[in-house]
Amino acid sequence: MYTSKSILKIAPVFLKKPKRIEAITFLYFIALMIVSLMERNIRKNMADEEVEKLPILPSRMNTKTPTWNNLSYFFESVHLSLVEKNGRIMQTIVKGVTKVHETVLRLLEVPLSVYTSLKDRWWLFKKNAPPKQSFAST
Repeated sequence: MYTSKSILKIAPVFLKKPKRIEAITFLYFIALMIVSLMERNIRKNMADEEVEKLPILPSRMNTKTPTWNNLSYFFESVHLSLVEKNGRIMQTIVKGVTKVHETVLRLLEVPLSVYTSLKDRWWLFKKNAPPKQSFAST
């Protein structure tokens, strides 16, 4: 999926029913709006806070106009690790959040707590989801 200057990573979808085509097109439109608003918001906040450049490009190069592609590439270095014992998550660790990441999050108006206060199995939607099974050889 392409924006005006970058690519949104999605898998190909094969749809037959017109209602589903309309729905996926609407979701595509919403995704493009979110990307545009994020780019606009970070640039506006950079101007308000007098931040001239951000070192978020490859090789830590600076940019005056961050794009979705720049931001998504920059956050690829942030990793979530889960320490698991007997099917229970004992510890959740987020690695790779630097001061520059914190600055970008602040400029995007995303609370740092999104990264620092992750709870066990935060990605599951069901409350009583079964624990993750391990496939250890017996």
